[in-house]
Amino acid sequence: MIRKSLYLILFTFLTWPALNGQVFIEPYYTGNGARSSGMGKAFTGLANDATAIAWNAAGLIQLNTAQSCVAARFGYGSVGIDKLPVQQVNQWDVEINSWSHLNFIGMGFSQQFGETRIGGGLAFRRIYNLTRELKNTIRGPAIGDSTLVNINNVNGSLDALSIALAFEIFKSFSIGVTNNILFGGEDRFEDVSYNNESVLNFLRRESFSFSGYSAEIGLMFIPIESFTLGANLRMPYSISANSDQNENFTIEMPFNYTMGMAFSPFNRLTLTGDFGFQAVSSVKIDGIEAEAVNGLKDNHSVHAGIEYHFESGQSSYPLRFGYYRNSGTKSIYNPDYAITGGAGMSVNNFQLNLALEYAFCRYNERSEFDDFNPPLILDAQKKFKEFKITVEVLVYFVGI
Repeated sequence: MIRKSLYLILFTFLTWPALNGQVFIEPYYTGNGARSSGMGKAFTGLANDATAIAWNAAGLIQLNTAQSCVAARFGYGSVGIDKLPVQQVNQWDVEINSWSHLNFIGMGFSQQFGETRIGGGLAFRRIYNLTRELKNTIRGPAIGDSTLVNINNVNGSLDALSIALAFEIFKSFSIGVTNNILFGGEDRFEDVSYNNESVLNFLRRESFSFSGYSAEIGLMFIPIESFTLGANLRMPYSISANSDQNENFTIEMPFNYTMGMAFSPFNRLTLTGDFGFQAVSSVKIDGIEAEAVNGLKDNHSVHAGIEYHFESGQSSYPLRFGYYRNSGTKSIYNPDYAITGGAGMSVNNFQLNLALEYAFCRYNERSEFDDFNPPLILDAQKKFKEFKITVEVLVYFVGI
C-alpha cells in the first residue's frame, strides 16, 4: 500500500499539475492561420490577409479585395524524462495522443468610401487550444516489477466569434478594433491503474463551460510602401467558468500586447519580426494571482519570419521560414523555442498554404511532501517535443 501511495503521489506530481488549470493560469495564444505559422508567428506588422482579424485588425485596410480563409491544425508530440525522480524505476514512458481542430474560418474586406477607407471582417477562431492527452507507464522494483498507468486527458478550447472594423485615419496610419464573443469548454479525465486495476478510486471527471467578452485594438503605420509597423493591444477582460460540479468562478485576464514590423526590400521578399508580452503572472482566479499559486512568470516572446515568392506564369509559390522563443515559465503549452516552415501555391483567386511547426521545451518539476519521514522530494527533468501542421485555404473575390 505504501508503494502504491508513493506512486500515486508521484503521478499526481508529474502529470496532473502539468495539465490541471492550464486554461486558467497559463493562457498562451495558439495563433491563427498557416501563413503566419510558417513565418514563426511574426505577423502583427504584416497582417495583410483575412487572418488580420486575429493578428491586427488595422491590417484589414490593406486588403485589395474581399477574401475568405479556412485553416485547420493538427498536432502530435512526445515527452521524455531525463532524470527519474525516485530510485528503483527501470522504465518511465510518456505518450501524447495526436489532436486536431478548426483553427480559423472567416472573411475580410476593405472598401473605399469617399476619402476614407474602411475594412471589416467576421471570423470564428481558436484562441487557446487546451487539448492534450498523456499516458504514463512506469515499471520497476519499487512497485514489485508491476505496471502503473496514468491516463490524463484534457479536451477543450476557448474560442471566439470575432467582429472586426478598421479605419484609415491618415494615408499612412490605420486603427482597428476586434470584438470577441468568447465561448468554449473543457472536459477533464484522469485515471490511475495498478496492474490494470484502478488505484484508490483515483478516477476524475470534470467539465467546464466558458463565456465572456474581450476587445483588441490594432494599430498599423505604413511610412513607406515597403515598410510597416503594427501593434495589437489586448484589453483586460474576464471569463466566467462554470463546472458541472457546481464550481463557478471568474478568470481575470490582464492587458497583453504584441508589436511587429514587416519589410520588403524587393517585390518578392518579405521579412517580419514580432515581440510579444503576456502577463501570465497577473492572471487571477477569483482574485488570486497565478504567480502566488505556482510561481508562474510573465512571458516575453521574440518572433522572426521570412517569405519569398517564386513565380511561374500566372502562378506564385511562396516559401516561408520562421523562429520564435519564449522566456516565461516553460510547459507543454509554452515551449522554449519553435522552428517553423511553410509553402504555398497561389493560382488565380485561390491560395493553398501549408505550415509545419517544431516546438521544443525542457523544464523541471519539483515538489516536497512533508508527510513522509524523511520528507519526500520529487525533482523531475522533462523534455517535450511537438509537431504542428496547419493547412489553410484563401479565396479572393475579385471586384468585391
